[in-house]
Amino acid sequence: MSGLLSLGVRAMNASQTALQVAGHNIANANTAGYSRQDILLRATPGAFSGAGYIGKGVEVAGVSRAYDSYAVREEQRSSSQAAMDEARLQQLQQLDTLFPLGEQGLGQAATQLFNAFVDVASAPQDLSARQVVVSRAEDFAARARAVAEQLEQMQSGVRSDLGVMSTQANQVIDSIARVNGLIQAAQGASQAPNDLLDQRDQLVRDLSALLPVSTVETDQGGLNVMLPGGQALVMGSQARALELRVDPSDARLRQVALVGSAAPLATSQLAGGRLGGVLRFQNEDLPATRSRFEALVSGVTAAVNAQQALGVAVDAAGGLHPGGPFFDDGGQGALGLQVAMRDPLGVAAAAPVAASASAANLGTASVAALAVRSWDGASRPQVELEFTGAATGTAATGYRWRVDGGAWTSEAGLPQPLTLDFPVGGDPDSAALGWSLTLQGAPKAGDRFTVAPPSGSAAEVAESLRHQNGNALAMVGLREKALVEGSTAGNAYAELIAEVGLRVDSGRTLAELSSSAAEQATAERSARSGVNLDEEAARLIQYQQAYQASAKVLQVAQSLFDTLLQVAG
Repeated sequence: MSGLLSLGVRAMNASQTALQVAGHNIANANTAGYSRQDILLRATPGAFSGAGYIGKGVEVAGVSRAYDSYAVREEQRSSSQAAMDEARLQQLQQLDTLFPLGEQGLGQAATQLFNAFVDVASAPQDLSARQVVVSRAEDFAARARAVAEQLEQMQSGVRSDLGVMSTQANQVIDSIARVNGLIQAAQGASQAPNDLLDQRDQLVRDLSALLPVSTVETDQGGLNVMLPGGQALVMGSQARALELRVDPSDARLRQVALVGSAAPLATSQLAGGRLGGVLRFQNEDLPATRSRFEALVSGVTAAVNAQQALGVAVDAAGGLHPGGPFFDDGGQGALGLQVAMRDPLGVAAAAPVAASASAANLGTASVAALAVRSWDGASRPQVELEFTGAATGTAATGYRWRVDGGAWTSEAGLPQPLTLDFPVGGDPDSAALGWSLTLQGAPKAGDRFTVAPPSGSAAEVAESLRHQNGNALAMVGLREKALVEGSTAGNAYAELIAEVGLRVDSGRTLAELSSSAAEQATAERSARSGVNLDEEAARLIQYQQAYQASAKVLQVAQSLFDTLLQVAG
């Protein structure tokens, strides 16, 4: 009789434990990182009797955890890659907003600056046209500063993000080490602490979202966590923290290192997690974009300043001055860019010399262009060109010419159109002024051309220069010149936008692919280890019925015992 009672009690206890396990699964169906638990039952060894071994019922052998190490590692790896790509994409999308198309773009501001010189070239004496040039220059400088300031803000934000992520990583690393200690202590009871193991796996997932890590289980139940390359972050219950260091090559950048290490971690060791994505943006995307942006601003401002220096400005009193710089960045690049030339009269629209043909010329040659190449700001020597005779043959053979009053002469054949260079440094007498003159047409022997400054009284010279536009035309020509690494200002800005856009598109593609892979890996782990509520509901009914049946065994045993008492009485 007692055997039947013991058997029923064991069955009830086993069913009750099974109900608790199923209820625990249902309660944690939505708990992040929870792995389904299953009760392990085994038959209690039977007792020998004359009729053979009679079973003693059931007992609980343990509670197992549905765990697939491959699925867990794959989820950690793919989620780390997805977190890196998503973090980088977010930064790239923010960077993309700094370079708008159309009227608001820096390239349009540069084009408008050069276009403003068209009106100055048409009416050099018009102060309102000159004022527009100053306004366009201020607009270009303001837009350049605004972009530079936003780039600095992004750089500061990156530093802040890296600091926050390093702190978060250190907290997770400490938590893993602490849970490791709890697991190692609990392993002594011969049963695995399933919920602690789930908690540790979830902490490793959290760390993988910040850093690329790998894990190795120890015989004592611990878990060592390492970076690519073998540097340990967790060894048993011991943790090693991360820290940020200033990059010695650029104080704006930050490096990640292990506390106490001599050198920072290599970029390849941090190719994963949100921290890895922000680091890649800091080390690759942001510097490349900043470099192209600074090259654009520097190319435009340097060209305008250089051309301005080749012109002559006439002040209100009629004084003549070489053109002063339009822009000044104070050595800070685009971040410190300011307009130095705010006086409309300071716009050097006139060239220091002009070219003219003698009224007595018999040929059809005319001045096509005069470009000043260099000027010391003071000397303006007069140069006269006389054709001593036309060459025979085709026009491509060219003409013979000489300089009167100068220290050098050329009798060489020159092509058509005829371009004459008067270079700085070619002769001591010509070192102060360099220019290039282009003639078009067919000159005859004796035809003369003069390159000289205006003549007359100081007032007459000043008035003449107020109406000259040689340097303004050269400013307009900058619009089509390769000012930035072989490209015009407008094309350079378009190339900058295209490069940033390409980075964004590439980053978006990578993020979509890695996100899909991470979702698939999570679904695979969940399918193998997650809780299915329908299955658990079915188990509840199953174990409930088993419990009821076990209670019936006790009821039968009680009934039999009562019968015996009645017989004995």
